[in-house]
Amino acid sequence: MKITKIWVVRDPSPVSEIDDILFEVDVDRLMRIFMGTGQAQWRNENTTLYTEAGEAKKDAKARMQKRKAAKVSEPHYVLMNADEEESKLDAKGFEDFLKDNEFDSHTEKHLRALKPGETYRDGGGAAPDWSIKRVASMVDRVVHRAAQGGAVRK
Repeated sequence: MKITKIWVVRDPSPVSEIDDILFEVDVDRLMRIFMGTGQAQWRNENTTLYTEAGEAKKDAKARMQKRKAAKVSEPHYVLMNADEEESKLDAKGFEDFLKDNEFDSHTEKHLRALKPGETYRDGGGAAPDWSIKRVASMVDRVVHRAAQGGAVRK
């Protein structure tokens, strides 16, 4: 059997769409992609080749779903209590934190506006000291790099 078309599937970046990670190529183009990508990046992207489009689409959809699940659970905030114990919060944990503490609208607005790397501190008086820091998620890093004119690898 002569193989003339190959479907390529690779791991998605935080901003990839299905067409970025699943594409059809002929053998000549595949060799040029491999040479241009380099062996290390080819391996890091977990590149897989398929002779059947259906199998490739199934794999690509599974990778996109896995990336979506990972993005939801990635920590975005670090909460530090008075005893300097850290708790990592993903987006849902942050929403629960806001709800559980019933902050006034000004404080809640300030907390929601935190940019990656910024810290909000509170407490004192009868309340124990605490702080919350927004950490850069993978999505934040990609968006920041794109805004700075840097290359975004898909």
